[in-house]
Amino acid sequence: MSWVKQCKLPAVEAIRYQGLSCNSLPDLWHALHLSYNAAANRSVELSILDDVFFFFCSKIYNAVLDRSLWQTIYNK
Repeated sequence: MSWVKQCKLPAVEAIRYQGLSCNSLPDLWHALHLSYNAAANRSVELSILDDVFFFFCSKIYNAVLDRSLWQTIYNK
């Protein structure tokens, strides 16, 4: 299967803010500060998180179910 082979990743991919790479800690904090301030006191559409929540819940449920099934089969 070609999609499970190892792939080459970029050596470094910097966080970018306003088109500039944030290569130092002060640059990163500055970008975080400005991003937070840009979003502060704005309305947020929380319904977009519903799909994410159900996705992770289903993954956790399936993992628990698989583990319970595994223990039931092999712990006799």
